[in-house]
Amino acid sequence: MTIFTRSFQLDLVLNYLSFAITAISGLVFLFLLAHYLGMEGLGVVSLVMALYVVIAQIAVGGIHYSALHVASQASADPAEKTAQLWSAVITAGIWGGLIALLAWASSGILGSVFNSPRVAEGWAIVVPVLVIFALNKALASTLNGLNYMRRFAGQSALRAILLAGSAWVIARSSGDPVLTCWAIVIAELGVFLYLSSQAVQVIGKPARRIWSIHQVKQHATFGLRGFWSGLSFEINTRLDVLVVGLFLSDAAVGLYALVAQIAEGFLNILVVVRNQLAPVLGKLAKPIQVESIQNLARTLLLTVVPLAAICAAIGVWLYAPVMSFLFPSQGYEAGTSLLAILLVGLVLNSWLLVLDTLLIVGGHPGAYSLLMLLTVATNMAANFTLVPLLGLHGAAIATALASVSMGVYFIWISRQRFGFWIIQGRWPFGRHLT
Repeated sequence: MTIFTRSFQLDLVLNYLSFAITAISGLVFLFLLAHYLGMEGLGVVSLVMALYVVIAQIAVGGIHYSALHVASQASADPAEKTAQLWSAVITAGIWGGLIALLAWASSGILGSVFNSPRVAEGWAIVVPVLVIFALNKALASTLNGLNYMRRFAGQSALRAILLAGSAWVIARSSGDPVLTCWAIVIAELGVFLYLSSQAVQVIGKPARRIWSIHQVKQHATFGLRGFWSGLSFEINTRLDVLVVGLFLSDAAVGLYALVAQIAEGFLNILVVVRNQLAPVLGKLAKPIQVESIQNLARTLLLTVVPLAAICAAIGVWLYAPVMSFLFPSQGYEAGTSLLAILLVGLVLNSWLLVLDTLLIVGGHPGAYSLLMLLTVATNMAANFTLVPLLGLHGAAIATALASVSMGVYFIWISRQRFGFWIIQGRWPFGRHLT
């Protein structure tokens, strides 16, 4: 089976273009906040966003994985498949509404935990849009699973542009980090309008009866099995910022958030490939094609890791002079070592990160949840141990260790579930894996 077809390569280029827009807009967003709100204000907005990203995964409830699974599988009844996809979207929205109510009631508690009333005020603003986020995740997963990657690419770029643009207007006019949180609401609403229109074009309008108890149970069961995977993935990317917020100052949060955003941009490069491979892996997993999967893994090991290392080295080399130019005499260049540590962890795990959706599309969402639970447990233990001791460097080291651990966990869990090693050859310590 040919994996890297011309269509695949074109979709990949367009998704990288979307990523470039997203990455640039994300950095512009942070730079604008640093300019108009200061590092302390940047820290407030960064904490609200970190909380939003994590709690939003609870609002989705893993139901978007059910949409991805249904969309990626062949079906002899297109009408039934369409009904199942729309029912997944509706189920996600209902669950998201319930979580939004609980999250709104927790606003005061979060403010006390982070010792910041402004964080609590900003959180109260973004809570209602958790419902929209849940809908957006289900809609985006539908496009992803159906392999409409060009349409899928538009949503992340649009979100980033709307977020940066609206934040610029609000922060510039008000200078208030709490009001700036409205940018999150504006961005998510814009993405919903885009994704819903794309879904209607691809799978048609919802039929009159698209929601039944049977379908709800199917989506809820599948979503529950994969629920912790999405939550753990986002916790894994935001936990360091949240722990820094617990132990250090808002200014420290601002500095670390800026560095972490750059590292997350690097991670998003890998996520683009990961999203592209999801429907391909779905075809290789049903029925399981061992040799094709192992050949793909070897190709990724020999290409993704070296390319990732080159990109990471360039990023670390450019960081200090760029920060000195943009923010002279403000100390941002001190984040160089933090960035280097974070990127080393991502490079080492890069080839496995793009393969981990094999557990989902292969019908083992519970195994994927286990993978992410082990990873986030490692991350949490390391962060809560190292941040009080080493400060910001402790957060970076802990996050890098968690990234490498994730790759190790994936190799062993995939072996247990599928009965073969993800890559052929002598691994580890000269043992031949078959």
